[in-house]
Amino acid sequence: MSRKVLLPLVGILVVVGVLLWWQQGGAGGPVSDEEARRYFAGIVSAAERQDFDALCKLNASVGTCEFDMRIACRPPGGGPIDPGRDVLAEWCRQAAPREAPEIVSSIDQEAPSGSVGGRVLTVRGADGHGRHYETEVLIFRDKRSYRATHAVFWSGEKFPKDQ
Repeated sequence: MSRKVLLPLVGILVVVGVLLWWQQGGAGGPVSDEEARRYFAGIVSAAERQDFDALCKLNASVGTCEFDMRIACRPPGGGPIDPGRDVLAEWCRQAAPREAPEIVSSIDQEAPSGSVGGRVLTVRGADGHGRHYETEVLIFRDKRSYRATHAVFWSGEKFPKDQ
């Protein structure tokens, strides 16, 4: 092949390779403590604004977040597991913490087999009913953005420990 053909062909292959790499999420890498805290601050802000739709969009799965809200937002006296959207919103307005939680630890979590890695923030506080909680919130990369697991940070959810 002549240089006139080979150089443009190599250039095109490099551009295609970079575009594919970018589309797949780029290099990514571990989530730093600063990145995790910044993303978590957005989660806390959504809860403080009582914008629970926005809160769940920051979670890895909106459906899982909504299920977590049905548990974490239930009043102390209990209630149905599926109270309906309006009742759930009222429960969450009452149960959402009035103050930002304390971040008591930040640990890099490598991806276990079949799972996702990221940074686990352990947060502690009291919900709107005064119930104390300690929750592990995983912040992980989703392409060039972030997502969380346990965005309903007053739920008391923790990840299983390896035996």
